[in-house]
Order: sequence, then structure tokens, then C-alpha cells
Amino acid sequence: MVKKTERTYKGTKELSIYLQIYIKYSVIARLIEMEYFISTVLVILSGLFSGLTLGILSLDAQSLRRRAKHGDKDAAIIYPIRQKGNLVLATLLLGNVVVNTTLSIFLGTIASGVVAGFIATGLIVIFGEIVPQAVISRYALWFGARTIWFTRIAIIIASPVVYPIAKALDYFLGSEMPTIYSKKELMEIISEHEDSEHSTIDEDEERIVHGALQFSHMMVREVMTPAERVVSFDENQRLNEEFYTQVYEHGFSRLPIYSGDPSNIIGIMYVKDLIVEDENITIKETEDAFGKKFNGDNQIELAGRELIEKMNVKYVLITLGEKGSALISREKVMRVPTKARKVADVSGAGDSVISTLTVSLAAGADIIEAAYLANFAGGLVCEEVGIVPIQIDQLFNEVEEELK
Repeated sequence: MVKKTERTYKGTKELSIYLQIYIKYSVIARLIEMEYFISTVLVILSGLFSGLTLGILSLDAQSLRRRAKHGDKDAAIIYPIRQKGNLVLATLLLGNVVVNTTLSIFLGTIASGVVAGFIATGLIVIFGEIVPQAVISRYALWFGARTIWFTRIAIIIASPVVYPIAKALDYFLGSEMPTIYSKKELMEIISEHEDSEHSTIDEDEERIVHGALQFSHMMVREVMTPAERVVSFDENQRLNEEFYTQVYEHGFSRLPIYSGDPSNIIGIMYVKDLIVEDENITIKETEDAFGKKFNGDNQIELAGRELIEKMNVKYVLITLGEKGSALISREKVMRVPTKARKVADVSGAGDSVISTLTVSLAAGADIIEAAYLANFAGGLVCEEVGIVPIQIDQLFNEVEEELK
């Protein structure tokens, strides 16, 4: 009986030792698993802090403001944080240093000193620096907008330490310097956009912008045509087939007219004004094609009525520059007043009037409505440099402003 009891006691003691060993190693295993988990989280945090430091601070604050103004939601999310550049910099760098230091300590509990040093260095360099910075820098706007919550939380947690540092940097260094481009740099940027398949800038727009940027430094002699190369015609030149062929081949819209000697220039003829009723008349006779010159309001009205009779039409619309336009019918003359504007260039104004009038009539507007729209369109073109298209929203907004 006694021997059996001793055997039972010994068996119970051995079981207790096994249980203690099992529990001890189970706890150690779980602690190691927890250390691996914590190390993984720290590597992720290290990469996030490192990537956001490069990504957010690589975004230009002025560019973000412009993009946010034009409806970019990601830019609108990041811009308020990006404005506080020194605060963001101090927060993200502090977070990165704290995380990397903690990671080294945790890895030291898993492996020996030298091995832990190599592992920590490899993890931090590859997964905490190179990979996140390479990825986030390419998608900084997208990634920064979707992790803005993380950046805000980091700023709040680190604010007792980083806020005084950021204020000191703001005081001693001042606000960030804005990015200012020279004219040559702007021209190069426009050229790069025109060459890119992702840009909507076309070749004509590139040429117009380049010309506008060079205009203030351009000398008159650089744009003048040498006299020997000027295409001009004598006032007695007849408007025959040979004349129209020459005009077409040269392709100029304005032709100097001289009397006798080519150096005796008496006026400029616009090619678009060569649409006359009579054929084979001289250039000089075109001015008196209706038996009169059109200088006063009464003469303009008479000329309009004469056109109506000769061409058998209901209406004639005559543009009068700063005086608006005149809509003439057989019964009456209606003036379409113009709005006071800052005129930059009158190129294309007449074409805009004709095209807007035609489209309005085709869309079902009556002649008065079409004349008003055409008059507004011609005025809008005059506010821009060069020949520019008129957007329908721009035209309607102009009309609405006038009717208020």
C-alpha cells in the first residue's frame, strides 16, 4: 500500500514538472509570436512614416491650392495639412525615428546583437525606406489623401514635442518659398505638356501661349515683313480670276493697296470684304460700289436698305465696332448696343458674329435674339488675344449678367 502511494506521488510530481515546462515554453512561444507581430507592425509604421515624409512634402502647396480650387478632391483634403509644412515634417520624422528605434530593441530580444543589427538594418532600409518611398512618391496625392487620418492622429499625439519645434522653424526660416517659374520655364512646361499623351494642350495652344509670353520682349522689326516681300496691289487692279488666284496662293488676310508707286500705300484691303455683287471691277471701285461711302448712321441705314433690295433679303446685320450693331429691315432699323469692354484684340470678332448668328437662327431663335447673341459673342472675342473660340456657357453667363 505504501509502495503504491509512493509511486503515485512520484508520477504526480513528474506530471507537474512537465506541465510547468509546457506552460513556460508556451508562454515563451507566445511572447516570441507577439514580438514578431509587433516587429511587423513597426516595420509597416516605419514605411508609412518614411513614405509620407517624402510623398506629402514633395507636393507643392501652391499646386495643391490650384488643383483644389478646380475641384480636385484629393488636393482639397491634403492642402490644409500641407500648409503646415514644418509641423508635418517634424511629426513624421519624429515618428520614423521612434518606430525604428523601437524596432531595433524588439529585434534585439529575438536574435543576438550582431544578427539583430543586420536584420534591423535590412528591414528598415528595404521595407521601411526604399520600397515605401519609391511607391508613395509616385502616387503621393492619392496615397496622402487616403492616409490623411493617420497623419492627423500622428500630429495630435506628437504635438507636445513637435509643435514648439515647428514654431521655431517657422520663426527662424519663415514660410515656404513659392515656386516661381520664369517665362522660358513656362514655355518649356507648355511644350512638355503638348508632347505628353496625357495632356489636352494641342499644338495651336502651345504656339499661342509661346507667342503671348514672348510678346512683351519682342521688337517690332522682328515681326515686320520686309517691303520687298509684301504682297500689295494697285488700286486699279481688277477683281478677276487671276487676282483671286494670287490672293489664294499668297494666303494673306490683309492686302496693302497702293496708288501708282508701291511705296505710296493708300489703304489696307481685307480679303473677307471682297465679296461684292459686281465682277471684274477695280479695287478702287469697290469702295464706291454702292455709289457712296458709309460714314454716318444715315448712310449706313441707306446702304443696308440698298443691300436688302439688291440681294432680296429680309434683314441685314451690320457691325459697328464700339457702337454695337445695326439690324436693318425694310420697315425699321434696330440698334443692338454693345457692352463697355477692355478690348485686347479684334481678330475673329466678325467671324464670331457671323457664326453665332447662323447657329442661333438654325437653333430656332428669331432674328432679334440671334442678333443679340451674335453681338455678345463678338464682344467676348475682343477681350482675348488672338482668335479664340467662344464657349456656350461663357456666352450664356454674359447674357445673364447683362439681364440682371
